[in-house]
Amino acid sequence: MNQTNVDRSPAEVAEIEKHKYFLSEQMGYDVGWETAEQDWESNHAETFRQSSAHEQSSPHETSGERAGGVGTLLKRVFTKKKR
Repeated sequence: MNQTNVDRSPAEVAEIEKHKYFLSEQMGYDVGWETAEQDWESNHAETFRQSSAHEQSSPHETSGERAGGVGTLLKRVFTKKKR
């Protein structure tokens, strides 16, 4: 999975996995972890970390459940209404 030497939080890994999925869908092929990680770091990491810092200072989650995450992504993908 994570092939670089960067220590990432589980939340960051989940975000990069989601980014890899959407980037691969957009490109039409599996872009791979390193490409997705580099693109996420360049384009989304700062915003995510600022948002995560804010969420940690004022948590709104209950019973240990994460807001969003891969489970929510999969639920949205598989329950997507057909147009």
